[in-house]
Amino acid sequence: MTVNLVDQATGELVDAGTKKNTYSYQGKVGEAVDFAKMGIDKDISGYTLVSDGTTAQATIAEDNKPVLITYKKDEKGTVTVNLVDQATGELVNAGTKKNTYSYEGKVGEAVDFSKMGIDKDISGYTLVSDGTTAQTTIAEDNKPVLITYKKDEYKGTVTVKLVDQATGELVNAGTKKNTYSYEGKIGEAVDFSKMGIDKDISGYTLVSDGTTVQMTIAEDNKPVLITYKKKDEGPKIYTPDHPGSLNNGDPNGSLRGISTGLLLRRLTTQVM
Repeated sequence: MTVNLVDQATGELVDAGTKKNTYSYQGKVGEAVDFAKMGIDKDISGYTLVSDGTTAQATIAEDNKPVLITYKKDEKGTVTVNLVDQATGELVNAGTKKNTYSYEGKVGEAVDFSKMGIDKDISGYTLVSDGTTAQTTIAEDNKPVLITYKKDEYKGTVTVKLVDQATGELVNAGTKKNTYSYEGKIGEAVDFSKMGIDKDISGYTLVSDGTTVQMTIAEDNKPVLITYKKKDEGPKIYTPDHPGSLNNGDPNGSLRGISTGLLLRRLTTQVM
């Protein structure tokens, strides 16, 4: 008794790859065939089982015809996912990432988009709609599934400067920063809290803070100013031991001369 695995359309043996497509059973004439003992592997890749002759009882005879297990060859289809620009309908510029993906399977089979490894995070674009969220079944003539994006507007930069009220120049912040930058999409609100601005500057008192006002990024933003007044160090006191110099407010060292003159006059008076 022979069991053949055949293609319904051609009547030929299926292409079973590394598996067998024909099996034989030998026994006495008149004996019932025990198909279970033949070890038939009926799972054939690329085919769907249509009918199975081994489910019917068969008896060995001298002229047995082959028992047929019949298959239909699977029809394969491909589903393409394209990442496109809403404005142009063209594929987005994804840089080093992919902007198109393909999925192949049996016609009538549901597409498992999660297995396609689609990276939807595309720099410079904002996702608008995602066709992969809808269930799709493979057909012979599937139209591309679209993931649609809107191109981001040109980016702008906002600069924050810490300036001296008296000079309009940047403050001397020592080891700290006196200027900060923020980049974002045009039309986006500036989140100053993310800039990490340290407003405590030694030797200065804060006068006004432009970052307390809501601001939107534009192409030509003017710098935002945080204004400071230099702290008054108080009056300078000069003595004979500390008469001053060119650097501390007594450029001529005149106190030294005055104090020396007073001392000489006192000494002269005492001697007389």
